[in-house]
Amino acid sequence: MGKRNLIRNLLVIGLLAGIYALVQLLAAKRVLLPYDLQILGLICVNIMLAVSLNLINGFTGQFSIGHAGFFGIGAYASAYLTVVHGTPFLIALLIGAGFAALVGVLIGLPTLRLQGDYLAIATLGFGEIIRVVILNIPSIGGARGFSGISRMTTFGHTYLFMILTVVIIKNFISSYHGRACIAVREDELASEALGINTTFYKVSAFTIGAFFAGLAGGLFSHFMGYINPATNQIGFLKSIDILIMVVLGGLGSITGSVGAAIFLTLIPELLRGLAEYRMVVYPIILILVMLFRPSGLLGGKELSWEAIANLYYKVTRKKPEQDANTSATDCLLQINKLSVSFGGLRAISNVDMSVSEGELVGLIGPNGAGKTTLFNALTGLCRPTSGEIIFFGQNLTKKPAHYICHEGITRTFQNIRLFKSLTALENLRIAYHQNMHYSFSSGILQTIRAKRQEEEAAEHAYAMLEIVGLTPYAHERAVNLSYGNQRKLEIARALVTKPKLLLLDEPAAGMNPAETQELLNLIRSLRSDFGLTIILIEHDMNLVMNLCERIFVLDYGVLIAQGSVEEVRSNEQVIQAYLGADA
Repeated sequence: MGKRNLIRNLLVIGLLAGIYALVQLLAAKRVLLPYDLQILGLICVNIMLAVSLNLINGFTGQFSIGHAGFFGIGAYASAYLTVVHGTPFLIALLIGAGFAALVGVLIGLPTLRLQGDYLAIATLGFGEIIRVVILNIPSIGGARGFSGISRMTTFGHTYLFMILTVVIIKNFISSYHGRACIAVREDELASEALGINTTFYKVSAFTIGAFFAGLAGGLFSHFMGYINPATNQIGFLKSIDILIMVVLGGLGSITGSVGAAIFLTLIPELLRGLAEYRMVVYPIILILVMLFRPSGLLGGKELSWEAIANLYYKVTRKKPEQDANTSATDCLLQINKLSVSFGGLRAISNVDMSVSEGELVGLIGPNGAGKTTLFNALTGLCRPTSGEIIFFGQNLTKKPAHYICHEGITRTFQNIRLFKSLTALENLRIAYHQNMHYSFSSGILQTIRAKRQEEEAAEHAYAMLEIVGLTPYAHERAVNLSYGNQRKLEIARALVTKPKLLLLDEPAAGMNPAETQELLNLIRSLRSDFGLTIILIEHDMNLVMNLCERIFVLDYGVLIAQGSVEEVRSNEQVIQAYLGADA
């Protein structure tokens, strides 16, 4: 595998070097004129902008339309440093990009708490604020624009930095940090439940995207020799141009962004001979593409053979370590006077529960009794109004969801929350997030440590797929799996986080009797093989009575009974509230 990667990398390097050498040869022979080199340089700049925005919009799922603001910050900051202060070109470039990244952090922290249209409006406003601020700073030209910038950027500079941008963002996406960003795009709630700090990764993607947009801006200003805020260089229309490149190429496709940036930079130049018709033909082409290929040219796919490499892990996979200690002796979870209110509605009222290590207990009650709300409180997806949650002696009452997952509480959901556009294997590799510890830089540089941990994650994921009987579906998208297999995949994904306490929210819902029996056997085997403590919400009383050792009963948010199966089955209050006299 290492030899194959080496050969592939050498071929890619050779191809890229060959393209550069060819351009230089054609330029030397005057086949390519200075104007042609300028267009090639603009293509490289636009690729940097499209790929960096795709990291935010396509891979992390945050709808930002103010990317030209970061481009402008990098352009003006680096130009100001070189013109006014005589700062060396490369240092000015990095400072300008760093300043754009810093602004990205400051903008991202508040705005990324918004979603959808609200986030789009906020980032649009940011881009316009940057443009207006620039227009009112006389030292950088104001409305006249910033001219007299030394043309220090060559085609070689833009080409090199474009390659670095693509490689760095591609490696980032391939790392567990990048998979966390993709998980955020797919389902923020499920991501938090799997131990992923969604706010951190949204801001990280926003910052990285801002850095490379600023870098592109610095290259652009020193390539053109001027910046004019009155033209389509740093304003709203530039942001829209970048967004169109991302959408046209395909959200979540780096190679799609590269292709779209090339296409949309060349098309206006190729159509210049059509004079006034050029601006009509251009949008018509875009409309046709969006009508017949709404997911973009590549639709989130990449032109690569990386998926084939995953088969290696299937051959060399190892089973995860298992702990067969299932003794139910020590108190694992203690819930004291827990209440959860939503306005005037009290969903949970003064609930006291105690679960010992190794137990398998049921949580039952009629619809609306507060069972799922209790799970949400235990996993940090909603904040209790009062009371406390003690897990292994630690108070988790006010802790965020990703922290609680790290401490060993993981759950499944009543309505399945898989990352549906990802494969079964990718779902499990994302769940291994909290067991990965290499840095951002290690992921970008693809160090030995990063590769070793990635192999370990893939091996663990394959082994878990084998345990739940889903190995044949490793590379099948989760949305294409049968309902029963989706349930099993969600349980497997929860197990990959190596929990101490597993919360199962109606795992048998929608299953036929044969699937339910298979699920019952699976839960028993997982409990014994992994030494799990399990709390089960379920309406199938046959499953609950045959599987659980103790049962808690909720009704209107109040715990009305607890005890063994026989005690609960014969409890008059439970019969009246839930089971019915026939039970």
